Amino acid sequence: MDFNSSSEATGINPEERLQAKIRRLCETPQNGPLKRAFVEKVWPELEESYGMMARAMVEYWKRRLVEHRIPAKVEGRQKSAESIRKSMDRREQARISQRSAGPYKSLEEIFYDVHDLAGIRIVVNFTPHVEEVVKRIKESFKSTKAPSIWPPGRPVGQFWSALFGAYQGSNHPVKFDSDIDETLQRYSDVTVEIQVTSLAESLYNRLAHPLLYKKVSGTLTRKEEMVIDLTHGLALCYSICLLLMQDKLEQPPQSAEQPEMLWGAIRGAAITPGEGEQNKHLAALADQMPGPLPHDSSHQISNEGGPASSTNPVLPVATCLNMLHHARARELSPDQLWEWMTISLKNAVQEAAKPPILLPTWEQARFDSEDVQSRPKCYEGTQVDARSRIKAWVKDSQAPTLFWVHAPVGTGKSTLARTIIDDLSKDGNLAAGYFFRRGDVDRNNISRIFPTIAIQLLETLPAFEPLLRKSTNAHSSEAILSTSLENQFEMLLKTPLSGMPPVSQDKPAMAIDIDGLDESNRNKSPSRLLRLLRLLASLEAMECLRLCVLITSRKAHAIPDAFENLRKEGQSYCELALDEEYKVQMTAEIRQYLTSEFRAIRKRKGIQVDPWPTPQDFDLLVSEATTPSPLFIYASTLIHFVNQTKLGCEPTAQLQNWVDGCYRKEYRLDEMYTQILSDLTEGDHEAESKLLDIVGSIASLERPLSAKALAGLLAISEGVMSDLLKNLQAVLHVPGDKEEPVTLAHDSFRSFLFRTHLPGKTSSFRISKPEAHRTLATKCRNRMVRRQGGLRKDVCGFSNLAIEWNDIPPGVVGDHIPIDLHVGEVQAAIKQLESLVKQPRLSFRTSSNLASFIRDAKAFIDKNAAVIETMPLQVYGSTLVFSPPGSKVRQLFYDGRLMHIHDIKSGFVKWDTLSQRVFYSVEVHPQPQDAKTTADDSPGSAPQRFMAIRIGASSIPGSASATR
Repeated sequence: MDFNSSSEATGINPEERLQAKIRRLCETPQNGPLKRAFVEKVWPELEESYGMMARAMVEYWKRRLVEHRIPAKVEGRQKSAESIRKSMDRREQARISQRSAGPYKSLEEIFYDVHDLAGIRIVVNFTPHVEEVVKRIKESFKSTKAPSIWPPGRPVGQFWSALFGAYQGSNHPVKFDSDIDETLQRYSDVTVEIQVTSLAESLYNRLAHPLLYKKVSGTLTRKEEMVIDLTHGLALCYSICLLLMQDKLEQPPQSAEQPEMLWGAIRGAAITPGEGEQNKHLAALADQMPGPLPHDSSHQISNEGGPASSTNPVLPVATCLNMLHHARARELSPDQLWEWMTISLKNAVQEAAKPPILLPTWEQARFDSEDVQSRPKCYEGTQVDARSRIKAWVKDSQAPTLFWVHAPVGTGKSTLARTIIDDLSKDGNLAAGYFFRRGDVDRNNISRIFPTIAIQLLETLPAFEPLLRKSTNAHSSEAILSTSLENQFEMLLKTPLSGMPPVSQDKPAMAIDIDGLDESNRNKSPSRLLRLLRLLASLEAMECLRLCVLITSRKAHAIPDAFENLRKEGQSYCELALDEEYKVQMTAEIRQYLTSEFRAIRKRKGIQVDPWPTPQDFDLLVSEATTPSPLFIYASTLIHFVNQTKLGCEPTAQLQNWVDGCYRKEYRLDEMYTQILSDLTEGDHEAESKLLDIVGSIASLERPLSAKALAGLLAISEGVMSDLLKNLQAVLHVPGDKEEPVTLAHDSFRSFLFRTHLPGKTSSFRISKPEAHRTLATKCRNRMVRRQGGLRKDVCGFSNLAIEWNDIPPGVVGDHIPIDLHVGEVQAAIKQLESLVKQPRLSFRTSSNLASFIRDAKAFIDKNAAVIETMPLQVYGSTLVFSPPGSKVRQLFYDGRLMHIHDIKSGFVKWDTLSQRVFYSVEVHPQPQDAKTTADDSPGSAPQRFMAIRIGASSIPGSASATR
């Protein structure tokens, strides 16, 4: 954020306290939208006062820092109106999506959220003073919110994993009492934000903030990200050098509380002779250096960011300190020391920057992915017995390696699996995880499991890295994905784990959590599932540690048979039928959950009805959620429905609608979903049709799309789409980030939409699955041919048919082809369409030509794949020229070929004869700039010349030989 001085205040009543002025404005009725009134009416009356407060805070801290001999720079600023507008929009969205608090209803709520209307930044020269300044803040001010801490381990950049970590600093929203300082009395009880960082981080942030975080120049290249990271390393080394030379400065700061051990350790590390002594002092120095700031996910000024984690390697402070080893033997001037440190740093970076191990993983399936971590987890105090049983099994060295937890849909299996991840992680017993998801084809590919598990073991088992690197050294990511499960297991798990020394004498226990195994490759042979279970069970033989596997799934498809066959082969495993063995406990937990949630809604919404719900209604709801078996999905969806305010409808009315529906029900989940959708459409057939278009598309998509992409695909404005999705949060998972995919909250909703007719039941909320796919296909076609923003030749504007993929700058394709128009999936889609047209029962109502065109398009892509993957724009060049005359793709797009190609003749007509040896005869017009006149040519005219080329090809254009 920018820290600039404001103009001098004029016309401010010196007797009126700022808090009193804020209170008076909050009590004044405001007309029109609340946020607009804040920016246009409230802020102009407060801006000068906030500017004066910022300047007073700057002067106050300058005095304090001088008193405590802390060299630092202090800057202050008040927010601009435009910055306030953006902050309100961003934080209101976070308020709605993360806290379910709804839009702003009062100015007080805006003042609470936008707490950084005025702020100061303290940049200390010496890194150890950061902690001392933070300590002074805590002693002198009252915290109004938890501070925002920016740790070094956050992800930085897109193409380069930062060796020196992210920007480090902290933001502290605080108030102060009237007796703290007379210059600040007028501003007591008003929130101000204090940002604290070091000189080294501030220097680095001059590049990182605008280029990496704000992206003011667009996407950076990998080299540019590396340069910025190196700048951070140099800044950190400068900080270390500054500490080393501090006692030689003219006026070294000597705070009364300065840790003298730090300076002694630095001097000892730099000048002590002898390897043993030097190592001892280096260890003391590393202990004295300030460690990383407490973990937090946000590098922004605000508090609204969600949780995040990073696996980026960070070069430790101790590594930089070890560079002092060779400097201790001789006297170095500051310039010589700086030069030597720069060279040493470069060597350290080269050592640390080993190429990453590349495996065909699926990042969203990891246990620590945002997709997994953002999903619901067990309500506090629930599933206690099941969780205890699983944790005891993990630690029992004599227990079987496999533990299978199964239950019907909606009973909370995945919620339990996500919670177990947290439980095991806290206990240090978590090795890895893989979470399948229905409808995600690539994620549900069994061939992704072992690579994704192996890449997680790099973090949970440090000694695993060199062994995995050695095992995979000669294999590409593509080769690993295509090899057999047995080869994958041998290469990625068995061989490197077998080479690991025992972690400790006690053979520690680590668990792998695999959730939703019933969603994996449903159409594959059941024998592949049995092979997977055999391999996982063989982890029992590992000597270095106990590595066990927790598997959760429905008792459906081939899974029960696979486990039974495993048992017949003599392999034991633990089994838990969650809904059967813990039915009593789960029923009590659902009652506890509903009691607590209704109490929270009543308090939050100020509901005066008492009791609410009535005991009779509450018992009915508990019965609905637990009979004949407990369904956590029913209870959680009920709470979402009641808590969701739609068009002014209050929770009491929402609950009454639900209860009324209960008395008419026969099928719990069916009636639950029918009630939710009926409440949204209120009998409006047009609204119902639009709603079914949206949910039907989401349920039909092979890969989920974001709200923004859905709006583009379905030709709905982003604002309308956002409003519709907000009202569907009881049945959809709608992330706060509009770029993240929207998915079904539970798979049972897809079954409800595509269900067959139920005897004695009628409902308009039923979608024909073939009709849904037909509608979606039509939407896709319309999207591609849209006049504005649709597909067109050379959509990225390269104007060079010979450009190679490797030469295309990062981010350019994404800038020109939005995700709803993304052509990266076209080949996969055509392959699926090809399988459809082979079905004899399928009939195309539009034209039988569609089937033959799809087959031809598939052949066109298959035969030209090598060319397209290297030079994508050759789809308009050689791929058209060397396609058979009978190709429908060629016939339709032949006018788009290279225009100086006059004609082409070949010895084949259709794709299926292309494998034979073929001779092409090509007539080529010279391009205008190549036409020249001779003495026999008429002046001013270009002669008609042709080049005849005869090309022999065995299979694809890339293998041609030519004669002229």
